[in-house]
Amino acid sequence: MRLFNNHSLVIFFWVAPLFLPQMLFAATLEIAPAAVAVREGDAVVMSIFVASVDRPLNAVSGTMLFPTDLLQAVSIRSSDSILTLWVDETSFSNDTGAVKWSGIVPNPGFTGSRGKILSIEFRAKRAGTAVLGFTTPQVLANDGKGTDILKLAKSATILISASAIPVASTPPQTSEISSATSFSDSTSSSVEVPGVVANSRNVFSPLILGGVLTLALGFLAGLLIGRYPRMTRSMRKAKRVESDVHRRFEKFLAYIAEERQVVKTLSDKKDIDPHEQGILKKLDDELGTAEHFIEDKVQAIEKDVHLEKT
Repeated sequence: MRLFNNHSLVIFFWVAPLFLPQMLFAATLEIAPAAVAVREGDAVVMSIFVASVDRPLNAVSGTMLFPTDLLQAVSIRSSDSILTLWVDETSFSNDTGAVKWSGIVPNPGFTGSRGKILSIEFRAKRAGTAVLGFTTPQVLANDGKGTDILKLAKSATILISASAIPVASTPPQTSEISSATSFSDSTSSSVEVPGVVANSRNVFSPLILGGVLTLALGFLAGLLIGRYPRMTRSMRKAKRVESDVHRRFEKFLAYIAEERQVVKTLSDKKDIDPHEQGILKKLDDELGTAEHFIEDKVQAIEKDVHLEKT
């Protein structure tokens, strides 16, 4: 059975040369790292690279967009760029969420798999998934015609998690400490009184000694009775702190599970290359390690609380 007739072959050999240069001589733009995880308030540096291994390029221009509600651009660097002549100086705007550049590589142009265009430092503002992408990018060949040879522009993802959960501080114990100090002082007084009486037993009668001891015991009983409500309140505060810590841990675990789902969704995409797949795999492993660590800590806290209650 013949798959092609003579007419089909003729059409193929006429049309193929029109598309062959685009398939062979194609450039790509990418943002590196392709996926990275940071915390609120952290700084992260993202770089833009161009690749053109088959054909020298002469100029690169474009705009990279970023979400201003999640990221704040801090600084931009192009001193190590392959572009040495700038048509428009590199710039960024936190109002529009755009990073712009337009530059030229003098003759004979650039050929390679990883030519740096620029680097930009961001500050993570709040938790979320920030996607960086290109708009109107161009890579022009060094052919005297300004042929656009850009085939693919890859985006990048920054996973921003909430800042570290602060360790719950112990409730203020000012009143309890004052009471404990008073209790200690009172105990010392009650111990010293018998000493004074013993040294003066020839002066004070047994009746006076009994009265002093009665007053001391009454004073101690009054301290204990006054301290009992404060001890009860402290126990209630401790229970509230324990419950609050549990809620915080559960919230953080839920957030980690959500971020792992985002990583899984990115990993399932068909256009993910092996290098990006490896980065996502490492990121998922680190999130899993954090999840197990928090679960172990929660179990340890519950065990300690149970031992204290028993």
